[in-house]
Amino acid sequence: MSGDVSTIGPARSRSMGPAAALGIAAAPLLEDAEAMADNVFGAEHEENVFGEEDEEELLEAVPLLNSILVTPVSRMEDIGTGRHHNNAAFFFNEKKQQGRGLKYLVGMSRFGMPNLAGDLDDDEVAMYARTAELASYLTKPNRDRLANLTKSIVHVVAKQTVEELQVDAGKIPRRPFIVTPLTTPNALRMELFEKPKALFKMLPHPPLFECEGHSYSLYSDCVRDALGKGYDLDLVPQRVAGSPTLFPLRNMSSTPKCKSLFDINLHAAGDTPLAFVDLWMNEWSDDADPNSSIKSNRGSFWFKSVTISPTKRMIHSMSHTYPLAMGHKNANHDLVRQWLKDDLLILGSDQGVPMCSQSHGGIVLVRANLFACLMDQQE
Repeated sequence: MSGDVSTIGPARSRSMGPAAALGIAAAPLLEDAEAMADNVFGAEHEENVFGEEDEEELLEAVPLLNSILVTPVSRMEDIGTGRHHNNAAFFFNEKKQQGRGLKYLVGMSRFGMPNLAGDLDDDEVAMYARTAELASYLTKPNRDRLANLTKSIVHVVAKQTVEELQVDAGKIPRRPFIVTPLTTPNALRMELFEKPKALFKMLPHPPLFECEGHSYSLYSDCVRDALGKGYDLDLVPQRVAGSPTLFPLRNMSSTPKCKSLFDINLHAAGDTPLAFVDLWMNEWSDDADPNSSIKSNRGSFWFKSVTISPTKRMIHSMSHTYPLAMGHKNANHDLVRQWLKDDLLILGSDQGVPMCSQSHGGIVLVRANLFACLMDQQE
């Protein structure tokens, strides 16, 4: 059997996802025979294969919908759909009026009632269907974010509507700066990404440097970012005389290995009003191929990241992990490694590095060292 897949007829080995089903439910029906011919054969394919005379003959060969003898459907039970009752109900309602089938689905899903097609608003039904379509593409955490975003937008719009009514009534002055929801693709693109002061261009993040075909950030800048944003960090406790060194083991910072990263007796000489904050870090490096790579040109790259003192609750969160360095796989990484090593020696020195900590409410002296380095085995 040939390995080629025929393009004639439906692909029976594939099932239709919920998003595609919603798209079909909301799509307009064919209005005439010409549209039906375009849908079946494809307009582009028709132009390439058939001439104008052939096209006319083809359209004449397609029977008009009104001339086909069919058995009338007067009851929902007349539609054979096996055991799927909702299929028959959708087709039966859609037969009565275009869009009525989608209203049936929304009415059943939202209210559990099958006869609400005449009571539901078209815009509200479209909103519900589009929300379902978008949610079908999202993971559960992102669906939760979508729900929270929708709740926030509804709250802001309601608040601004009440405020506008009060302004029109002369009760309060109009605020000069009002942040309205971004409701168009162009507004999203410009406000968040493309204009000179777009939000994503101004987000606080560690500075990025370039060196011999590599991009990299420093350990100290990543730690400074985590402290400045007030991340929940697993601080290495200072060793107190007489306290147990082995047990109990509650988290990474309570392990003997982590406690041995720093010696409280090696702090800088002299009294200092600044508190010391000791952190542990995990470093990971490996090479990979981008999703767009091909066998003849993989475009493999080398990547290094660092995870900064996540608590047990945040151990699997990406918030505490920073991209540290990136470059081509076959490039020489020694110079970048040397820059990172020099920065790590300063960050782990006994004097500590002054940094602003959001959770501490001011400047603290920070020391950080590597707890573990993870990488792929040498091939």
